[in-house]
Amino acid sequence: MPCHSALMDNVVVAKPETEVEKILADMRKKKARLCVVVDEGGALLGYLDMQVLLKNLLPVSLSVQVPGKSSDMMVGAAPGIAKRLRKVKPVAVTNVMERKFYSVLPNTPIWEGVEMLVEHGSPIFVLDEGTENYVGAIDESTAIAELERMQDKPEGMELHG
Repeated sequence: MPCHSALMDNVVVAKPETEVEKILADMRKKKARLCVVVDEGGALLGYLDMQVLLKNLLPVSLSVQVPGKSSDMMVGAAPGIAKRLRKVKPVAVTNVMERKFYSVLPNTPIWEGVEMLVEHGSPIFVLDEGTENYVGAIDESTAIAELERMQDKPEGMELHG
């Protein structure tokens, strides 16, 4: 089976200028774990998920000199993280989205998609072969669900393409 048969069905699609707060509301409403950011032509620019959002909220590491010791320590900022979330919400998603991503073509065999998930984690994006426009995304749970569907098919009845 190809990767396009294992696409996530609960993905929010947004334009780069969409505010993070609207995206979070749309994700809650749709019970989505992923927001993809596409340009006017449908090309994938990046994505936002909760891990990417949380990464944007963490304080930066500061190098602190202590007499007799040299150590790196994080700024103690639990209230600061909540304040940063408040500041991130009205910002356009293009300012916080992850721009590095891994992709496959729609007809890439599912085993290659699984291999990429193991190596790079999720999501793995499925992009159109001709235009490289966003088609969908797969994650560990959709890949496993597709493998389970494959188990239920009688021998020799695999679909192609």
